[in-house]
Amino acid sequence: MTLREVVDTFIREFKDELPQPPPPPELPNYEEDVSGVEYQVSREEYIKTKMEELKHRYFELYQLDATKEMRSVEESYIETFKQEFDKEWRRERKQLHDEQLSEYQMILDNHYIPIRKKLSDQLRRLNITHTRFPEKYRKLFNESRIAFFKNKRDENIIETGLTNDDNIRQELELIFGHVKNILFLETDTKEVIKHIDAAHRILNTLSTFNKLGRKDPNTESQNTGETIPNNSQ
Repeated sequence: MTLREVVDTFIREFKDELPQPPPPPELPNYEEDVSGVEYQVSREEYIKTKMEELKHRYFELYQLDATKEMRSVEESYIETFKQEFDKEWRRERKQLHDEQLSEYQMILDNHYIPIRKKLSDQLRRLNITHTRFPEKYRKLFNESRIAFFKNKRDENIIETGLTNDDNIRQELELIFGHVKNILFLETDTKEVIKHIDAAHRILNTLSTFNKLGRKDPNTESQNTGETIPNNSQ
């Protein structure tokens, strides 16, 4: 895992233990709005304006009969205007809430910036290769690692009867794996290049060692003029 992934995981797992951001904006409560004074007054003003516009149009169409024609459809129009107002009211409240959520996301991001930085600094120092990693713990880590590798090597020798050459190859592979692990954890460019060079040298050593181990005894005998005895006779 990269340091960023470690920090993200830490924040997810211990979110309640970290400094808390401000609470998110509350969802619009439409039922409460409908019973509120602001909603009622605004709706009455909306309906009044719409009805005045409607009366003006009816007067243009029906002249003296405008009032009579309006009376037959007045209730229907009032109900339609109520629905229009309620729909517009909800749309505006939703839009306002969406804007608040966008602003809150910015607040949230800014809240976690210093927390991420502090966690990154603290977790980075837990890297065994970091210069500020306590020396006594680095020494203990290296001693424990050497003891672990030695125990694993001894177990393999007992279980599989590995030869000395096999032990050397295994030790080289273990060292290469450790260097590669450090390489993936390191963020400093100079340190990365240094570990790449170390890994490259180990790979070259492994390659040479493997080539020597694959040489055919018959070929070596032919080069030296020696004869391999035939045990089958």
